[in-house]
Amino acid sequence: MAKGKRNTKEDALFARLQNVVAEQDCVLVDLRFTSENKKRFLRLYIDKRGGVSIDDCEAVSMVCDPLLDAWGEDQHDYFEVQSPGLDRPLSSPLEFSLHTGEEMVVSLYQKLEGLKKFTGLLQSADQAGIVVELADGKILELKYDQLAQVKRVIRI
Repeated sequence: MAKGKRNTKEDALFARLQNVVAEQDCVLVDLRFTSENKKRFLRLYIDKRGGVSIDDCEAVSMVCDPLLDAWGEDQHDYFEVQSPGLDRPLSSPLEFSLHTGEEMVVSLYQKLEGLKKFTGLLQSADQAGIVVELADGKILELKYDQLAQVKRVIRI
């Protein structure tokens, strides 16, 4: 379940912005500096239980943009706030906790009780791992290092 690591600068800025984003009833799940077509972007990825709206992104942007200027964080050409996406793999205890009660597709590195990939309801998440309930009522307690990928089931 490896996810790209933030660099030291991204980590520091992430730490400074976490509470600011929380004040907008959202959770900062990632922050990245990227370059595209010789332009530098600063992107904040936010989430919350029930999902993120455009209004949420706008509210976070309106609060964070002046702070970034005040802190001298102006080494980017563009600043964006966005949802990490419905179909992205979940990777942190925080992200899992936002989506408890939701149906997940879980892929494991190695089979467990004959299963390597299955669908189940995410019951809980903590620093050690997740608990998933299968359709037959069976409960699986999984450590994060067992998880190859976990994605939300999206039904339209």
